[in-house]
Amino acid sequence: MRKLTPKQEKFARLYVELGNGSEAYRKSYSVKRMSPNAITCEVQKLLKDPRIAHVVQTLQQEATKEWEFSLKWLRAELEENHRISRELEKVSDSNKALELLAKMHGAFAPQRLEHSGPGGKPIEQRNETIQSEEDVENLTTPQLRALAREEEAG
Repeated sequence: MRKLTPKQEKFARLYVELGNGSEAYRKSYSVKRMSPNAITCEVQKLLKDPRIAHVVQTLQQEATKEWEFSLKWLRAELEENHRISRELEKVSDSNKALELLAKMHGAFAPQRLEHSGPGGKPIEQRNETIQSEEDVENLTTPQLRALAREEEAG
């Protein structure tokens, strides 16, 4: 198997580092006369090359191992900070360490809101006059929000 060119190696490294193929391409190759679509096509070609795909996969696995090591170290440090803060009766510092540990495990993560209808289709909007409470009870949450926006704008 042929070796990668220096530009291909740079692209693979930057692709993993930046997580953005177009940006990695721009930093690895001359793109002065290229349109964004042409850059996207070249990125796709590069990523389909088995040699580049292998390097990208290897670099991603190494990055994952480093990240996991960093998380383990951070967790251990926060647990130690919590323990020391409790011993010194520094409640605020102890609580901060606990808060950060909880965030590491996904606590306090914002809920992901769906901004589309079923199957990714647009949210159905109905412009109907509401006659009774029963009409309101049958509306979906997005429809109620749309109604509230109409009321505010109207």
